[in-house]
Amino acid sequence: MQGIKVLSLSKQAVGSTYISFPKSIAEQERIANALSSVDNLLRSLDALIDKKRNIKQATLQQLLTAQTRLHGFSEPWKEVRLGEVCQMRNGYTPSKSVSSYWRNGTIPWFRMEDIRENGRILRDSIQHITPQAVKGSLFPANSIIISTTATIGEHALLIVDSLANQRFTNFSIRKSLTHAIDVMYFYWYCYVIGDWCRGHINEGGLAAVQMDELVNLPIPLPPLAEQRAIAAVLSAMDDELTALQAKRNKYESIKQGMMQQLLTGQIRLSIA
Repeated sequence: MQGIKVLSLSKQAVGSTYISFPKSIAEQERIANALSSVDNLLRSLDALIDKKRNIKQATLQQLLTAQTRLHGFSEPWKEVRLGEVCQMRNGYTPSKSVSSYWRNGTIPWFRMEDIRENGRILRDSIQHITPQAVKGSLFPANSIIISTTATIGEHALLIVDSLANQRFTNFSIRKSLTHAIDVMYFYWYCYVIGDWCRGHINEGGLAAVQMDELVNLPIPLPPLAEQRAIAAVLSAMDDELTALQAKRNKYESIKQGMMQQLLTGQIRLSIA
């Protein structure tokens, strides 16, 4: 490629490039058919993943709003305010100019990049801070972070004592209610809270959730046994999606390896 700001290929460079291919049309067809078969498998997996994801989304909406009740559960649900259920604290970024806050840090410090790279159940972070950087106490394990500024409504479950940057608000279940609220149920309900957040953003300046309204958001709360049953159903669906995505990634890698080997003659296909 040539260029500094905009990279490009010249026609001469393309035209003078050598390519290798089998002389036999039959061998070309065998290679094309083998690669097309893997491509078809990938498309079928993509369709299945989309279908399962849509089913999970519909199930989540129905179970978390009592539109559908799981078999064996009929007790009425309570309604509580989010601020009654959780203690809320803002995240922050320790000063980057103080090296002792960051050098050899051992405390996980989460950013949006951690969710993008490692998913919504966070055990460790990309960046770490030292105890000197901590103001007050850490966000406790088994609490939730939800992004309430910039990219709104993304959430993750923290399973270690940690901190997060200022994009996030931490939600920890009040100690007096830990016997009444299952943390995995609350984790799944945060999908509903995230949707609410995206629809209630302050106008002007930096995008941010209307926190005074969020504190008073009503939360439907089933009995503890039903909470756990709902969380188990949704977690099983999530595990199935994760397994399908891993299978899809495996076949994508296989396809790339096949292309490299078959299209360069490293491996030859035998005649059936």
